[in-house]
Amino acid sequence: MHKNPFFLIAAFFTIIFVFGSLFLFYSLPTQSAYQGIELNINPSSEYKQDSKLEFLKSKQAGSREEIMPELKFNSLPENKEIKTSIVIPRKIAEAEDPHISHGSAVLMDSQSGKIIFSKDANKQKAIASITKLAAALVFLDNNPGWETEYEIKRSDRVNGGKIYLFSGEKVKVKDLFYLSLVGSANTATLALVSSTGLSKKEFVEAMNKKAKDLNLKNTSFVDSVGLSYLNRSTAYEVAKLAKVAFENEDIAKAILNEEYCFTTIGNRKKIVYNTDFLLKSFPINDIILLGGKTGYTGAAGYCFVGKFKNKNDQEIFAVILGGEDYNYRFQKSKELAEWAYDNFSWEY
Repeated sequence: MHKNPFFLIAAFFTIIFVFGSLFLFYSLPTQSAYQGIELNINPSSEYKQDSKLEFLKSKQAGSREEIMPELKFNSLPENKEIKTSIVIPRKIAEAEDPHISHGSAVLMDSQSGKIIFSKDANKQKAIASITKLAAALVFLDNNPGWETEYEIKRSDRVNGGKIYLFSGEKVKVKDLFYLSLVGSANTATLALVSSTGLSKKEFVEAMNKKAKDLNLKNTSFVDSVGLSYLNRSTAYEVAKLAKVAFENEDIAKAILNEEYCFTTIGNRKKIVYNTDFLLKSFPINDIILLGGKTGYTGAAGYCFVGKFKNKNDQEIFAVILGGEDYNYRFQKSKELAEWAYDNFSWEY
């Protein structure tokens, strides 16, 4: 035996290489191994029949050539253009603009956000109980449950507006929500705030954060009910706030009630009437009212924001801030809606 160790190592690896090559040669499939495989790219019956016939013919003819059936691929769907255009209101008549003698006003198209008419729309003004729309949105973010029972506290009592609930009475949270939006009840609104577990300060901070999140740069709050003249916004931003609020199903349902009846836990029946006088007047000339919110203080004057829709489902918001009397805000809002639908057409 050869005694050189390097020779022995080289011989060992040479033997492994030879046997490994032989193993791979005999174990790998040959060309004929693939001839029995049916390529089924398109599972249609027509393809299966054609490919099988071609394969059988090749076998009968004794051909050694591989038969590659024609590959059929389903065509990709057409790239159809998707319409993303927004319908824009365009003026079609040379009518005079509405006359707004007091306060500020705005008409805003709901879908596009386009301003159809405005007067001092970006001027900050006190908004009174329109504040309660922001309070409703924050409450819904912290709702303890509609069936939760709440006992009215002395700290919930506040001057201003009608008093529907008294200290010690127990009601469901749902009733407080409806009282706040239908009857614009201040006590019910403060009770609603308390039901969330937030302090009054924390709740107002959440309202201001909500305004910031909605990009309402000229809107701010110091209370949740609207009594302070420092609860301020603009006609334009009130329209934007109302758009978000009225799109909420719970709010939209509440504000359409002409009256709301409920019974306290102590079995006392209560009834509250909506402060939105226009609910009794619409529909008018194929225009319907989808809801509204009123507000009044000495500093704010008479305020209103309403959402309207015509027979073609075009929706608009009308806002009046600082109206001179109770009926002025309603009359002018009605005039604005009729003027918009008479003089504008919604087009792509």
